[in-house]
Amino acid sequence: MLCGGLRYGSSVIIRGGPGSGKTIFGLHFIAAAMRTNDPALIISFAAPEDKIRQYANGLDIDISKAAFLDLTPTPDRLADNAPYEIFIPDDIEKRPIKRSIVENIENKKPRRVFIDGFSLSRYLYSDLCQYRRQIVALIRFLRSHGATAIFASEMTDQSKD
Repeated sequence: MLCGGLRYGSSVIIRGGPGSGKTIFGLHFIAAAMRTNDPALIISFAAPEDKIRQYANGLDIDISKAAFLDLTPTPDRLADNAPYEIFIPDDIEKRPIKRSIVENIENKKPRRVFIDGFSLSRYLYSDLCQYRRQIVALIRFLRSHGATAIFASEMTDQSKD
């Protein structure tokens, strides 16, 4: 389909509905890094690490050596239902997420990054302009660290990335 792959340092967004193959495409992208011993990182907003690895294994896609950053909500988030009193929710939520992404890129130095469920990150921002600026900043950050990235985004009426 890509006849030669993605350009080094590029970032590509793949959009589609549920079951359209976005995750499978991204897993193949990461598996290609495994075959050349390139460091790779999977960042998931959509499914926890064990589910992604199990899914890849079931499809016979080797991502065993890929690093993983699981940004899915944990069960303790359900119990933490206290309202935000001083800070607005998007500030509290996005700071640790941005920090985790930056630290993982800087420490693991991946050549390939696959971000699954990226459209869910939109809900961290109340302002569409700020969200788009953060996307551009992330793309530039990835490029400056020598990473080629694929962003998988759910195609819905509300997620206009």
